[in-house]
Amino acid sequence: MALLRAFGAAVMVSVLGSAVACQNEEATQPLIVAADILWDASICADPDGVNLEGLSVSVIDEQGEEIARARLGSGGPPDEGMGAQRFRFCRFKALVHVPDRTSYTVVAEDGDPLTYTHADLEGSGWVATILPPEDLAP
Repeated sequence: MALLRAFGAAVMVSVLGSAVACQNEEATQPLIVAADILWDASICADPDGVNLEGLSVSVIDEQGEEIARARLGSGGPPDEGMGAQRFRFCRFKALVHVPDRTSYTVVAEDGDPLTYTHADLEGSGWVATILPPEDLAP
């Protein structure tokens, strides 16, 4: 995972598990949206630090249709992953379910959207990073 800002704010998206069939609906995959902020700049270390709890994150398909939306939960230490091993992060996460698509654009509220192909996400182990809105970054 590459950090997209020198100050260490990144939002990571991980897809875990296999497709789940919903009755009369398209099969979906669980998607964990995780926002990582450097520990010392976050509310995890400082009550006045960056707090992304409640931040709205959307996933948009190649047709421009919003296919998932969630609000991030409270921050805490990451469970696993490269960021957890190499850097000390405070992680904010939410669970959404997304249908199988050719590409996924992920955006946090007024942040910059980043688009990943299905193949990109498969190749990266279903991990994508996006930036939170500038006014929420440390």
